Amino acid sequence: MSKIDRDKKKDQKAYNRKVNAERYGRYWLVYVGLAVTAGLSVFAGMSLPFKDGYVTFWRIIAALYYAAGFVATGEGAAYFWFDKLTDRDEDNKTQIIVAWTMLLISVATILTTALAAGSFIAYYLGAMEIFTTLPYWAQEWIVWAIPVLLIVHMVSGMLFRAVSDEAAAEREMKVRIRLSKEKVQEEKMNARANYWENHAPDVAKQLGELEAQEEIARYRAKLGAAMASETKQENPKNS
Repeated sequence: MSKIDRDKKKDQKAYNRKVNAERYGRYWLVYVGLAVTAGLSVFAGMSLPFKDGYVTFWRIIAALYYAAGFVATGEGAAYFWFDKLTDRDEDNKTQIIVAWTMLLISVATILTTALAAGSFIAYYLGAMEIFTTLPYWAQEWIVWAIPVLLIVHMVSGMLFRAVSDEAAAEREMKVRIRLSKEKVQEEKMNARANYWENHAPDVAKQLGELEAQEEIARYRAKLGAAMASETKQENPKNS
């Protein structure tokens, strides 16, 4: 790598650091909050499978599933839908409603998971009398929330994409392609029908002549056989 290339790469890294610093520096509290609640989400997800201290392979898998699932449906989803609020089609009210609704659901998910994690922490510390057991609502939240939230986010993402200008243009393109293919098929059938209409008389004439020739040939053969039979009967001695 030449010195010029090294300098370009160095300048690019410095520019990327500056852009990221400006981006995250302006909203540092948002990202710190996301990082802290993500830690709580991971803790909440891993607490239930290991609550009795018994570790197995499938419990490890379950803990990773819960931890990753809550981070994805909470902090990850909040960041995703926050980004969609600024990355949408202009004056698209449906996209605005979907993005705001899912952002609020994501924030509610973060809050609920953080409360569950807090109750788990209090239970493990054993410092409070009211947290002698893991709250049932927190256990149910850990078990049921992820699949429901994943489906909700999936459907919302599909709806957000379906009402976009890009999707509308893609649907229009597919309709035009389908209509063009139908037109090609129609023209093909019309051309085939026209060809038959134009050549049918000649084909019919040739078929008729061919059938007539075959009929005449059969009659001639029959007549020849009859004449040979009569000749044989008239000259029995020569036979």
